[in-house]
Amino acid sequence: MAQSFITRDGLSLDVFHSPAENVTWQGSTDFTFQPTAFALIHGKNEAILVDAPATVKASKELADWISLIAPGKKLTLYVTHGHGDHYFGITTLRERFPDIRLRATAGVVEHMREQLESPIWDLWQGLFPAGQLPHEGLIKDSFDLVDEIDATGQFTLEERHVFQVIDVGEGDTYNSTVLFVPKLSLVIGGDVIYGQCFQLFFHSSSVELQDKWIDSLSQIAALKPQIVVPAHMLPDEGYGVEHISQTAEYIKRWRTIVPKASSWEELEVLVRKEFPKRGGSTWVLRCSCQLPFNAAF
Repeated sequence: MAQSFITRDGLSLDVFHSPAENVTWQGSTDFTFQPTAFALIHGKNEAILVDAPATVKASKELADWISLIAPGKKLTLYVTHGHGDHYFGITTLRERFPDIRLRATAGVVEHMREQLESPIWDLWQGLFPAGQLPHEGLIKDSFDLVDEIDATGQFTLEERHVFQVIDVGEGDTYNSTVLFVPKLSLVIGGDVIYGQCFQLFFHSSSVELQDKWIDSLSQIAALKPQIVVPAHMLPDEGYGVEHISQTAEYIKRWRTIVPKASSWEELEVLVRKEFPKRGGSTWVLRCSCQLPFNAAF
């Protein structure tokens, strides 16, 4: 599903919504992974894609869409953070767009490399078995395409459209960034900002890290964006600034719910009751509920 959203002074934003995919977890194939919104910001001759899917299938669908939306435009992939579902697809995109480049901060690149080491790579292969992921060697080869973001955090599109990387640090994982496009008053939130999807507490399980995540959201709110595109959102949502405060509210309510549960099963019931409009990944919800009870691994 794709949405054309805005064009301003020669710069356009389009968003592709990749649907939830089934994953394998604890012997079951009934779990789903997060639906994800991929933003494409493009000018006359160049385009910036923010993040890329994990699987070959989803990446091919995204590549088909880019070919329609921005035919012939030089493509750069900006990666907000190191999770594999935000960059593994570079290998498939490279087949379609051989001149593609990859931009990321040094911290994000470090995190990206960690995703290819055990036990994290083993986890990804378990979730998406039977060749659903690109070959590990091809993913490693993609690091040759990296142009690291310098200390200013700025880069340009077509030498006139300014993009600002905000290195907030903490989201649902470490070394997280968001991308700010002042001309469009736009923030692309990665996994720092969520839509109406269950939020992941795999890494940010402590109160200290959750406080840092909330601080990151405050930094983003201070930018006063008018358009916000979370990575994990439902396709019928809008792109309003309310996503920022709603993400923070979820974190605060989550940590009041956890002490009320005596088991991960009870916690999952309580979370669904507390957030009846949330959807997205059943795998993310299950893992986040199991972790406080040491039941997931």
